[in-house]
Amino acid sequence: MSGDSPDRSPLSLGAASGIGAYLLGVGLLVGVERAGLYPEAGQWDRAFGLPEFLLVHIATHLPIWQFTLQWELVAYTAVLTSLLVLSGVWVTERIRPAPADAFRVGAAVAVGYCPLTAVASGYVVAAHPAVTTTAMAAPTVLVGMVCPAIFGGIGGWATVRYRDDSGQ
Repeated sequence: MSGDSPDRSPLSLGAASGIGAYLLGVGLLVGVERAGLYPEAGQWDRAFGLPEFLLVHIATHLPIWQFTLQWELVAYTAVLTSLLVLSGVWVTERIRPAPADAFRVGAAVAVGYCPLTAVASGYVVAAHPAVTTTAMAAPTVLVGMVCPAIFGGIGGWATVRYRDDSGQ
């Protein structure tokens, strides 16, 4: 890769960016709910604790699993996707890789996002009696590894593509 240096590795920047995206996503969910912006959505209950927030956070990455369309959740899914794409952009801008490596560099966001998703899923299983390890396995893999790698990679690819198109 063309822009690598020891203090700017894609894995360390990807980890930092992934952790930031995860924490911003959960913080946004809690903040929006606490502000009362979803008063009649059915999913949002003032008695929500951390396990419920984490479960909703994981579920809203995968809107296809929802049986009813709630625009609040669609909007939140769009925000989470945007956070992942922007995280990929952030990593790629700092590394400045060759075009062939841009997707891989952006996908490094999964390095930080995956461990937090796994810890959150484990916490949800331990704290919420209705949730089983089996029920959380596939969402954990999809939300922790697949979504960040794809959307972070898209952010990395788009960054290099835009830079090449604009001559920067």
